Amino acid sequence: MEKEKLKAVEKLKVALEVLRISPQFFFLEARRRITGRSYYFNGIKISDSSSFGVTYELKKRASRFRLICGKNGYYLVDKKWNIKLFSPSFVMLRPVLYEDLLDLKVYQLSEKDIQNKRILDVGAYLGETSIAFSLMGAKRITAYEPVFYSVARRNLSINRIKNVEIRASGLWSENGYLHVKEEAENTGKHMGALKIKVKSWLNLLKKEEFDLAKVDCEGCEKGLLSVPNRILRRVPLWVIAIHGDELALINKFKNAGFTKEVVSRGLENIFRFEIEKNFRRE
Repeated sequence: MEKEKLKAVEKLKVALEVLRISPQFFFLEARRRITGRSYYFNGIKISDSSSFGVTYELKKRASRFRLICGKNGYYLVDKKWNIKLFSPSFVMLRPVLYEDLLDLKVYQLSEKDIQNKRILDVGAYLGETSIAFSLMGAKRITAYEPVFYSVARRNLSINRIKNVEIRASGLWSENGYLHVKEEAENTGKHMGALKIKVKSWLNLLKKEEFDLAKVDCEGCEKGLLSVPNRILRRVPLWVIAIHGDELALINKFKNAGFTKEVVSRGLENIFRFEIEKNFRRE
């Protein structure tokens, strides 16, 4: 009951904010929710909650972001960082805006965590987090993105980001292939027809050195359960979005000598695991 009240309050806050931003936007959206009728606002067709959410975030933060409709997709221009992010779908920009991925706010990572560090970015999506790591002073970034690899690579090129190596695969408990359901930002949550290549977590962590691993890959974090504790400790700081049951992975990191901090709970449950001082990297 309490959750329902909180949701109702949040919806009311959004409605009042939309009304303040634009009465026209407010009444068009109210009509859509009552009648199911789509509408255009600022040249964008709004037909569901996702397209409304992106438009709302853009209007709310118009001083920083603007949208350019291109021939084959959309470009989100971020005036703060002076970058341009391509997306083939308008709705795919929702997590970038809603979760402040270009500032890494959802992961609550500081410049101290990032500067001059070797970073593993698992679940690079459109390349926005890899770009953010680079702009914030990372030494190098190794990124994995099995579904939107070509889009992420394009965005790295557009913004002339040179210290990111992006790989067209996911990570799992072993090398091979998985079948997932493609649902934009929810890719990988469910089994489906989309075949993706995956590489072994263990092989990667044994061969390469990282100071920080950001893992937001819609389920591939479960593959870490098969990695020996001594190998996990080779990376001193992990920030992981855990999808589904959390306890097994939390216990895994605890037993490996990591402290746990809850970064955020909501659409994603994100945890920070940091090696305890009495443990040394192996």
